[in-house]
Amino acid sequence: MADTNKKPETKGEQNTNETAEETKKKTPKKAKTFTVTVENNFTGVGAGGVAFANGKAVGVNERMAEWFRNHKGYSVTAD
Repeated sequence: MADTNKKPETKGEQNTNETAEETKKKTPKKAKTFTVTVENNFTGVGAGGVAFANGKAVGVNERMAEWFRNHKGYSVTAD
């Protein structure tokens, strides 16, 4: 026979039986970002809409970082 006194979980309540590992798996991963530097002190908008100031672009996504990595004159480092 089912326990009729058990209150059903509602949205917003956490399952206390969840392990820390299960919680960690649900936590969204922070997106990787990169810093791109160019040999000259370029200031403006570059390829893919990436904004440079004094030869540096900070917070570049992985796809654009790969593009810059494959082109001469740029260096890419992970943040």
